[in-house]
Amino acid sequence: TVAFGHEGYFMTGNQEDEEQGYFMLIGTGRRYCKADAQEIRYADAAGNLHDTSAAVASDIYRRSQVAVRYTDGTQTAANGSSDRPMSFPWKGKRLVLPPNGFFACAGDGSACVVSGAEWAGGKRLDLSVAPEYVYLNAHGALSVTPFGGTDGRMYRLLKDFKESKVDKDSEDFKDVNDVNDVNDPNDLNDPKDFKDPKDLKDVCVEEVFLRKGSKFILPYAAVSVTALDESGAAIGPASFKVEDGCTHLLPIKGTFSYRVEKPASWREPSADTVADGYLKPQDFRLPPEPVADNTMTLPFVRTAGQALRGKPETELLPDDGGAVNPDMPVTVGGVTKPGIFMHPPYRHGAGYVFLRYRLDLPKDKNIAFAASVGKPDFKTARGDGTLYQIAVQPVGADISARKVVASAQVKEKKWKELVADLSSWRGQSVWLYLIADVGPANSSDCDGSAWGGMRLEVASD
Repeated sequence: TVAFGHEGYFMTGNQEDEEQGYFMLIGTGRRYCKADAQEIRYADAAGNLHDTSAAVASDIYRRSQVAVRYTDGTQTAANGSSDRPMSFPWKGKRLVLPPNGFFACAGDGSACVVSGAEWAGGKRLDLSVAPEYVYLNAHGALSVTPFGGTDGRMYRLLKDFKESKVDKDSEDFKDVNDVNDVNDPNDLNDPKDFKDPKDLKDVCVEEVFLRKGSKFILPYAAVSVTALDESGAAIGPASFKVEDGCTHLLPIKGTFSYRVEKPASWREPSADTVADGYLKPQDFRLPPEPVADNTMTLPFVRTAGQALRGKPETELLPDDGGAVNPDMPVTVGGVTKPGIFMHPPYRHGAGYVFLRYRLDLPKDKNIAFAASVGKPDFKTARGDGTLYQIAVQPVGADISARKVVASAQVKEKKWKELVADLSSWRGQSVWLYLIADVGPANSSDCDGSAWGGMRLEVASD
């Protein structure tokens, strides 16, 4: 999505995924999706950037670490590697992205996002800022930024209006019950109820959502905090404390969100400063990478598709219920690996989904493909499991030439290793298919499927 300037897809399944997928992409995605790519660069192990010709000639492109500058000045970087960090220059320093991490900053500085990187202090923090919101996901370790802080997840919906509020601390404040000429004695915000305009002060309002954590910090001194239910109706005042100019919110059980009044003079830090807390010195260097002469990298470019029983293969059709989500961590039996989540189609018939890679196999080496498969932990244990298949089809041949070289029906939440020997296709260009099928019983019940630790290995002679 970020690497190629595409609009994001909406992650569904649970509230955290939905909110994370939305807030981490929408702010900057609506910028780069409307601009043309002006400069594309690929990062090497030392953090140097190379143009496409140099990257292809030196195989650097296989690292799948891409930085793109757009015609409107927007800058993005995406680390498509599942096991290597990415370093690249930013603001005279260096930004380091972990495997599958990404960064984007709008050309006008109005929006910025960093995913997966370490905030000052070495703690992972996902941070996204746009004119309408601030989103933080600290993954359990407290991080405090100029935009707020939390040890869980918090997002702030920023409002662009202000209102007048009674300033009872004003020395000229006069209680409405002591005012003789009152149009509405129940309206504490009616200026006619006060003898001096200093009895009113301006405040701005924002709505704050506290999710999955115990510590939540706003970067300003709040005037008041009101707990709200899911309909937006007030439940009542919420407790908070102000320390060193910041507001510490105390979550109330059963509260959906919080209406926070803040001083009208408060100004959010510029979004283009989001990355500042992640930056390393300009001379920072990544540790040397281990040299492995018996592995090869899977291509970054791949194609997803599906097939219903008795019908030809097509592109992935979301209306059929199938899913292929590559480059995401998947957890099976408590063990997380970089990999792919799949689900076979089920709404309009049973079948399978696949992810296809083109491989140009060497003439002088025997290559094997290896991966772990299993049912993800977040799926229930129902169903007969998924039929996992690894298949090979020569480029230019039709489906009748496709051969399944490894398969397993797996329903347990436990990783199972699959290895496919590709030596029969030495020196050939082939399509490698990773397939998740509902199985011979055509039951798609809870067929969420995980592939992890995919790799190409040079087989021993």
